Amino acid sequence: MSFRLKICACAIALVSASGCVYYPTAINAETFETIVEGRYDPSKQALLADCMFDGWDTVMNYAAFSQARLVKRASGYRLDAISLTNKLLTADLRDDGVITIARMKARSMSTTLGPEIAAAMTCLNRYDVTYKQVGTP
Repeated sequence: MSFRLKICACAIALVSASGCVYYPTAINAETFETIVEGRYDPSKQALLADCMFDGWDTVMNYAAFSQARLVKRASGYRLDAISLTNKLLTADLRDDGVITIARMKARSMSTTLGPEIAAAMTCLNRYDVTYKQVGTP
């Protein structure tokens, strides 16, 4: 066996033995649980989105290979808290004033997302969002 082939075989064996875990990226009821539902003044949508992005980006910079991402979509804004390539927390701020925050169900294997959720709550309170917390803490 060539040296390269031996290296590849060792790498595959190492990855297989490491107990790699699959983290979902699709946002649906099977993979994500809603933790906050609410309504906000649509005229404050951009301010609320910026506040949440800045809050998540600040707390996520303490962890390696993590980031916050803010994207304008056809129906509003989508905000994601991402570690490596996995969405851990997501917020949808719809143009009609509805906000939903959901977290990955399998997150307990990696993080509680406490700082990210606290940052989101700070912004919800700052912009007078009427919300209720649902799901498990």
